[in-house]
Amino acid sequence: MRHRRYTPAERNQLVAAFRKSGLTQRQFADREGLNLSTLQVWLYGGRGGKRAVKTSEKPSFVRVETAAVETKAAAHIDFGNGIVLQFAELPDPAYIAELARAAAC
Repeated sequence: MRHRRYTPAERNQLVAAFRKSGLTQRQFADREGLNLSTLQVWLYGGRGGKRAVKTSEKPSFVRVETAAVETKAAAHIDFGNGIVLQFAELPDPAYIAELARAAAC
């Protein structure tokens, strides 16, 4: 079976759509008929650790207020400035690194 080739513009559109979707990488890849690894290469980079898709979008964060609920989180990140992130599933290490870089700005 032949794999579909995407133009750089198509990749950029799909990456932007993923970032706005609120879906997990797996959910988005399944919905769009992509291999998960293809989406991850587009998001985090291919050879040499360079991003395969460059976007002008800076990471944005939305403040979410929640009631205190005791959960068993798979990952817990406390940035020490009042920001605490908890993940029910372990996120990709590259994603955590990107969050940490963005939070340091």
